[in-house]
Amino acid sequence: MFLLFQYLQNFSELLYPKLCGGCGNHLYENEEVVCVYCRASLPLSGECDFENNASEKLFWGKVSITAAASFLFFQKKSSTQHLLHQLKYQQKENIGEWLGEQFAYSLQSKGRFAAVEIIIPIPLHPSRIKFRGYNQCDAIARGMASVLLIPIVNGVLIRSVATQSQTKKNRFQRFENMESVFSLAQTSAIKGKNILLLDDVLTTGATLVSAAQVLQQAGSNKLFVGAIAKA
Repeated sequence: MFLLFQYLQNFSELLYPKLCGGCGNHLYENEEVVCVYCRASLPLSGECDFENNASEKLFWGKVSITAAASFLFFQKKSSTQHLLHQLKYQQKENIGEWLGEQFAYSLQSKGRFAAVEIIIPIPLHPSRIKFRGYNQCDAIARGMASVLLIPIVNGVLIRSVATQSQTKKNRFQRFENMESVFSLAQTSAIKGKNILLLDDVLTTGATLVSAAQVLQQAGSNKLFVGAIAKA
Protein backbone atom coordinates (compact mmCIF):
# COMPACT_ATOMS: atom_id res chain seq x y z
CA MET A 1 0.00 0.00 0.00
CA PHE A 2 2.82 2.40 0.90
CA LEU A 3 4.62 1.65 -2.38
CA LEU A 4 1.42 2.32 -4.30
CA PHE A 5 0.96 5.63 -2.47
CA GLN A 6 4.58 6.56 -3.18
CA TYR A 7 4.15 5.69 -6.85
CA LEU A 8 0.99 7.78 -7.15
CA GLN A 9 2.65 10.68 -5.37
CA ASN A 10 5.69 10.53 -7.67
CA PHE A 11 3.44 10.33 -10.73
CA SER A 12 1.42 13.32 -9.50
CA GLU A 13 4.59 15.35 -9.06
CA LEU A 14 5.60 14.56 -12.63
CA LEU A 15 2.32 16.04 -13.86
CA TYR A 16 2.15 18.84 -11.30
CA PRO A 17 5.69 19.46 -10.04
CA LYS A 18 6.20 21.36 -6.80
CA LEU A 19 8.07 24.55 -7.60
CA CYS A 20 9.75 27.05 -5.33
CA GLY A 21 7.68 30.19 -4.88
CA GLY A 22 10.86 32.27 -4.88
CA CYS A 23 12.93 31.05 -7.84
CA GLY A 24 10.62 28.63 -9.66
CA ASN A 25 13.00 25.68 -9.41
CA HIS A 26 11.80 22.22 -8.42
CA LEU A 27 11.49 21.62 -4.69
CA TYR A 28 13.23 18.67 -3.14
CA GLU A 29 11.24 16.10 -1.19
CA ASN A 30 11.89 17.75 2.19
CA GLU A 31 11.17 21.31 0.97
CA GLU A 32 7.81 23.07 1.14
CA VAL A 33 6.73 26.24 -0.71
CA VAL A 34 10.20 27.85 -0.77
CA CYS A 35 13.54 26.14 -1.40
CA VAL A 36 16.40 26.22 1.08
CA TYR A 37 18.42 28.62 -1.06
CA CYS A 38 15.59 31.17 -1.31
CA ARG A 39 14.86 30.90 2.40
CA ALA A 40 18.49 31.70 3.17
CA SER A 41 18.56 34.64 0.76
CA LEU A 42 15.35 36.37 1.89
CA PRO A 43 16.14 40.03 2.74
CA LEU A 44 15.10 39.99 6.38
CA SER A 45 14.52 43.45 7.82
CA GLY A 46 15.29 42.58 11.45
CA GLU A 47 12.61 45.08 12.49
CA CYS A 48 10.80 42.58 14.69
CA ASP A 49 13.64 42.88 17.20
CA PHE A 50 14.02 46.61 17.78
CA GLU A 51 12.04 49.79 18.44
CA ASN A 52 12.06 52.98 16.37
CA ASN A 53 12.65 51.03 13.20
CA ALA A 54 11.89 52.35 9.70
CA SER A 55 8.35 50.98 9.70
CA GLU A 56 7.47 52.55 13.06
CA LYS A 57 8.78 55.94 11.97
CA LEU A 58 6.20 56.05 9.16
CA PHE A 59 3.44 56.34 11.79
CA TRP A 60 5.03 59.00 13.97
CA GLY A 61 2.76 62.04 14.24
CA LYS A 62 -0.06 60.31 12.35
CA VAL A 63 -1.47 57.60 14.59
CA SER A 64 -0.49 56.11 17.94
CA ILE A 65 0.83 52.54 17.71
CA THR A 66 2.58 50.30 20.21
CA ALA A 67 4.91 48.63 17.73
CA ALA A 68 5.32 48.04 14.01
CA ALA A 69 7.50 45.76 11.94
CA SER A 70 7.95 44.58 8.37
CA PHE A 71 9.32 41.07 7.90
CA LEU A 72 11.28 41.61 4.65
CA PHE A 73 12.67 44.40 2.54
CA PHE A 74 10.98 44.72 -0.84
CA GLN A 75 13.43 44.71 -3.73
CA LYS A 76 12.47 44.73 -7.39
CA LYS A 77 13.20 41.52 -9.30
CA SER A 78 13.94 39.78 -6.00
CA SER A 79 12.50 36.60 -4.50
CA THR A 80 10.35 38.84 -2.25
CA GLN A 81 8.71 40.49 -5.25
CA HIS A 82 8.23 37.12 -6.95
CA LEU A 83 6.63 35.59 -3.84
CA LEU A 84 4.25 38.52 -3.32
CA HIS A 85 3.36 38.70 -7.01
CA GLN A 86 2.36 35.02 -7.04
CA LEU A 87 0.38 35.46 -3.84
CA LYS A 88 -1.42 38.58 -5.05
CA TYR A 89 -2.09 37.77 -8.69
CA GLN A 90 -1.69 34.02 -9.20
CA GLN A 91 -3.81 32.69 -6.32
CA LYS A 92 -0.86 31.03 -4.57
CA GLU A 93 -2.39 31.38 -1.12
CA ASN A 94 -0.02 28.76 0.29
CA ILE A 95 2.78 31.29 -0.23
CA GLY A 96 0.89 33.81 1.90
CA GLU A 97 0.35 31.25 4.63
CA TRP A 98 4.04 30.32 4.60
CA LEU A 99 5.12 33.97 4.74
CA GLY A 100 2.70 34.55 7.61
CA GLU A 101 4.17 31.65 9.55
CA GLN A 102 7.74 32.88 9.08
CA PHE A 103 6.75 36.43 10.05
CA ALA A 104 5.04 35.15 13.19
CA TYR A 105 8.14 33.22 14.26
CA SER A 106 10.15 36.42 13.90
CA LEU A 107 7.63 38.40 15.94
CA GLN A 108 7.97 35.88 18.75
CA SER A 109 11.74 36.34 18.95
CA LYS A 110 11.77 39.41 21.22
CA GLY A 111 8.22 39.49 22.56
CA ARG A 112 7.47 43.05 21.39
CA PHE A 113 4.15 41.80 19.98
CA ALA A 114 3.27 39.45 22.84
CA ALA A 115 0.24 41.52 23.91
CA VAL A 116 -1.58 41.07 20.58
CA GLU A 117 -5.02 39.48 21.05
CA ILE A 118 -6.52 39.50 17.56
CA ILE A 119 -5.35 39.87 13.95
CA ILE A 120 -7.21 42.11 11.50
CA PRO A 121 -6.02 41.82 7.89
CA ILE A 122 -6.49 44.94 5.78
CA PRO A 123 -9.70 44.25 3.82
CA LEU A 124 -10.24 44.66 0.10
CA HIS A 125 -13.28 46.38 -1.37
CA PRO A 126 -15.97 43.85 -2.43
CA SER A 127 -15.44 44.78 -6.08
CA ARG A 128 -11.76 43.85 -5.80
CA ILE A 129 -12.61 40.59 -4.05
CA LYS A 130 -15.05 39.77 -6.84
CA PHE A 131 -12.38 40.43 -9.45
CA ARG A 132 -9.48 38.67 -7.69
CA GLY A 133 -11.42 36.01 -5.81
CA TYR A 134 -9.66 36.41 -2.47
CA ASN A 135 -7.74 38.77 -0.20
CA GLN A 136 -4.02 38.00 -0.06
CA CYS A 137 -3.81 39.42 3.47
CA ASP A 138 -6.25 36.74 4.68
CA ALA A 139 -3.76 34.04 3.64
CA ILE A 140 -0.94 35.80 5.49
CA ALA A 141 -3.16 36.16 8.56
CA ARG A 142 -3.98 32.43 8.54
CA GLY A 143 -0.30 31.59 8.63
CA MET A 144 0.36 34.01 11.48
CA ALA A 145 -2.65 32.84 13.49
CA SER A 146 -1.50 29.22 13.24
CA VAL A 147 1.77 30.15 14.96
CA LEU A 148 0.64 32.86 17.37
CA LEU A 149 -2.54 30.94 18.30
CA ILE A 150 -4.72 34.03 18.25
CA PRO A 151 -7.93 34.59 16.25
CA ILE A 152 -8.41 36.45 13.00
CA VAL A 153 -11.28 38.93 13.01
CA ASN A 154 -12.75 39.54 9.56
CA GLY A 155 -15.90 41.42 8.60
CA VAL A 156 -15.51 44.12 11.23
CA LEU A 157 -13.17 46.51 9.44
CA ILE A 158 -14.81 47.31 6.09
CA ARG A 159 -13.30 48.90 3.02
CA SER A 160 -16.31 50.98 2.05
CA VAL A 161 -14.70 52.97 -0.76
CA ALA A 162 -13.11 51.43 -3.85
CA THR A 163 -9.89 53.42 -4.15
CA GLN A 164 -7.64 53.75 -7.15
CA SER A 165 -4.35 51.84 -7.22
CA GLN A 166 -1.64 53.40 -5.05
CA THR A 167 1.21 52.15 -7.23
CA LYS A 168 1.86 55.30 -9.27
CA LYS A 169 0.87 57.88 -6.66
CA ASN A 170 3.29 60.04 -4.68
CA ARG A 171 3.31 60.20 -0.89
CA PHE A 172 0.75 63.01 -0.61
CA GLN A 173 -1.56 61.41 -3.18
CA ARG A 174 -1.44 58.07 -1.35
CA PHE A 175 -2.67 59.62 1.90
CA GLU A 176 -5.28 61.68 0.07
CA ASN A 177 -6.46 58.56 -1.76
CA MET A 178 -6.97 56.68 1.52
CA GLU A 179 -8.99 59.30 3.40
CA SER A 180 -12.21 57.90 4.91
CA VAL A 181 -12.13 54.62 2.96
CA PHE A 182 -12.59 52.35 6.00
CA SER A 183 -15.55 51.90 8.31
CA LEU A 184 -16.65 49.44 10.97
CA ALA A 185 -19.52 46.97 10.72
CA GLN A 186 -19.68 46.80 14.51
CA THR A 187 -17.38 47.73 17.38
CA SER A 188 -17.87 45.07 20.07
CA ALA A 189 -15.27 42.71 18.56
CA ILE A 190 -12.48 45.28 18.73
CA LYS A 191 -13.37 47.46 21.71
CA GLY A 192 -10.62 47.26 24.33
CA LYS A 193 -8.64 44.75 22.24
CA ASN A 194 -4.95 44.73 21.40
CA ILE A 195 -4.95 44.44 17.62
CA LEU A 196 -2.37 43.45 15.04
CA LEU A 197 -3.30 45.29 11.84
CA LEU A 198 -1.81 43.36 8.95
CA ASP A 199 -0.93 44.26 5.34
CA ASP A 200 1.20 42.67 2.64
CA VAL A 201 3.40 45.64 1.62
CA LEU A 202 4.16 48.80 3.59
CA THR A 203 5.17 51.82 1.49
CA THR A 204 4.09 55.17 2.94
CA GLY A 205 1.77 53.70 5.57
CA ALA A 206 -1.26 55.55 4.17
CA THR A 207 -3.54 52.50 4.10
CA LEU A 208 -2.59 51.33 7.58
CA VAL A 209 -2.86 54.82 9.08
CA SER A 210 -6.38 55.21 7.70
CA ALA A 211 -7.45 51.82 9.07
CA ALA A 212 -5.75 52.37 12.43
CA GLN A 213 -7.52 55.70 12.96
CA VAL A 214 -10.92 54.04 12.48
CA LEU A 215 -10.05 51.28 14.97
CA GLN A 216 -8.80 53.73 17.58
CA GLN A 217 -11.85 55.95 17.25
CA ALA A 218 -13.99 52.86 17.93
CA GLY A 219 -12.20 52.09 21.20
CA SER A 220 -9.46 49.59 20.44
CA ASN A 221 -6.71 49.37 23.04
CA LYS A 222 -3.14 48.83 21.81
CA LEU A 223 -2.50 48.84 18.07
CA PHE A 224 0.32 46.87 16.46
CA VAL A 225 1.16 47.01 12.76
CA GLY A 226 2.70 44.28 10.66
CA ALA A 227 3.59 43.92 6.97
CA ILE A 228 5.37 41.21 5.05
CA ALA A 229 7.56 43.64 3.12
CA LYS A 230 8.76 47.23 3.52
CA ALA A 231 9.11 49.00 0.16
